[in-house]
Amino acid sequence: MNATAFGIRPSIALSSILGKLLDLVVLDRFHDNLCMSDLQFGFHSGRSTYQCTTVLKETTSYYVNNGSAVYSVFLEATKAFDRTEYCKLFKILLGRELPTVFVRLLLNMYTGHVTRILCSDRFSVYNGVK
Repeated sequence: MNATAFGIRPSIALSSILGKLLDLVVLDRFHDNLCMSDLQFGFHSGRSTYQCTTVLKETTSYYVNNGSAVYSVFLEATKAFDRTEYCKLFKILLGRELPTVFVRLLLNMYTGHVTRILCSDRFSVYNGVK
């Protein structure tokens, strides 16, 4: 059975699958170099943003039930990947002693990303999630 039988376009699915495989290899081989803060909820093994949302709800309920006013500020970050400073990201990865070959591969993936939709001409992708 091919990918189109599931409603998946092979050109899009192939890019995502190869990227995911690279992620798994890098995370498996260099897990110790890529440690994150224990306070980070998303993109952390065994954690999700659900926990953060639950803490927010419970805290808000506590203060509201005890007669206090609750004020909050939310950051809308839908374009966060478009504003990532890739040079800084790659320097951090090198600082964490990731092999240069992997950092160069990531650099090429992010700076030289081209795509094609169905039978169209190729075009460069300059922002967004790769």
